[in-house]
Amino acid sequence: MKKLVRDKYKDIFDKEWNPDQYEICNPEDKIGRLLKKLDEEVLEFKTDKTSEELADILDVIDEIVNELWIDKQKFEVLRKMKNKEKWWFKLGVIWEKHENRSK
Repeated sequence: MKKLVRDKYKDIFDKEWNPDQYEICNPEDKIGRLLKKLDEEVLEFKTDKTSEELADILDVIDEIVNELWIDKQKFEVLRKMKNKEKWWFKLGVIWEKHENRSK
């Protein structure tokens, strides 16, 4: 099974393990691998609910932002605008969507 791991593992493979055990992902596949990694990290967080697992999710999202060439400052402004417009998730509002409604 091949999976995306943190960059530090390259040094570990080169120094302590077998360098033939890794490869560098080609750019065309990187977003797909990052999305799989995001799924993996979210599953781990659902199980453990630790700040370490949550940090892993944010690190993967940060790299997705980098790979998509999204300006981080503009991204943060957009996120804050959405929070201002639609607010946050602090209250835990649950919507029961009905099929016959347009929205």
